[in-house]
Order: sequence, then structure tokens, then C-alpha cells
Amino acid sequence: MTKMLKPALDRLNRLGIQQIAPGVFQLHHILPNVLNTFFLTSQDNSGGVLVDAGTIFCGRRITNQIDALAKELRHDTYMDVASSDSESDRGVLSLHVLTHVHPDHNGASKHICTRYGVPYWVGEGDADVAEGARSMVVGPTWSPFHSLPYDLWSGAGHPVDRRLKDDDEILDTGFIQGNFMPGAYSRALW
Repeated sequence: MTKMLKPALDRLNRLGIQQIAPGVFQLHHILPNVLNTFFLTSQDNSGGVLVDAGTIFCGRRITNQIDALAKELRHDTYMDVASSDSESDRGVLSLHVLTHVHPDHNGASKHICTRYGVPYWVGEGDADVAEGARSMVVGPTWSPFHSLPYDLWSGAGHPVDRRLKDDDEILDTGFIQGNFMPGAYSRALW
């Protein structure tokens, strides 16, 4: 895998995009390290993988950052992506994966999948909620205070293209291999 040149990394850092490992970028949110979205590059130049999509309010910010990343990656010949134009953004992104169905992870998923025309992969236990077919199950400690972020941050549902099962391989780029594991907080991507 080609190493990204420092000038490109500096330009991305000014946008708040951090390279945290070769080919792994953390996108910037208003609440850094609270809302986390990652862009993973592919070794075979097939486009990147977006892991999670923040809240409904994050869609524009995420697409701007994906487009900036694609421009830098293309410029550095790090990834052969199609140029963005009014007809298609194919090549920039090839897949959107959701770790779990909380609105701070899937709020902008419909926006992302629609904008880039990419498949949406979600764990089988979360897929109905991600599609909007049912509400998120709430626990015994649920209160109106807990529901406020859900009500404010949730986006519209979007059809799930693949329902992930325990230990499904979701990514193998040569340097990162990810498996889907059960449990909202136990998804392992690298």
C-alpha cells in the first residue's frame, strides 16, 4: 500500500480528518471522539468503506470529508477513484457498514447510501431498526431524557443490503480484516 504524502495529510488534518493507521481515517465531527466515523481505503482501488455515519445532522459534513479524502487520495495516486460529478460519485465509496443502530451511528446512513449509491451492511439484530421497520428497543432504565438524543439525531431508515451474522467477514484489505461479532458494543473492525 502506498503511503500518503505529508502535504496531503496536512491538508486533511486542517479539515479535521486524522489518519489513525495506514488506510484508516477518522472523520471530524462537532463532538470529536464522541461521534466517530471512519473511512477505510481499499487495497484493490475499489473505493472506500465508511464505518458509521453520525447523526442526521452529519450527512453534509461527512460527504464533504469523503470528497476531500477522495481528492487527496486520487492526487496521491493512493486510490483510483472516479471524479465526483453531478451524475455519479461511484468509486469514492464502495460500502457503508454500521456497527450498531444508535442514532449517533446511523443518523446520516440514508443520506450517505443514497448520495454514493452504495450497499448498506448492518447486523441482523439491528437491520429492522436501520431500515425503519421498527423502533429501537429500549431497556428498563429508559426515560424521556434518554429518548431526547434518539428523537433529535435519528435519520430516516434505509434498506439494508446485507444482514451481517456472527463472525461474517466484512472487510479484508490486506492490512485490516474485520469480522462482525454480536452485541452493540462488541463489533470488531480491525
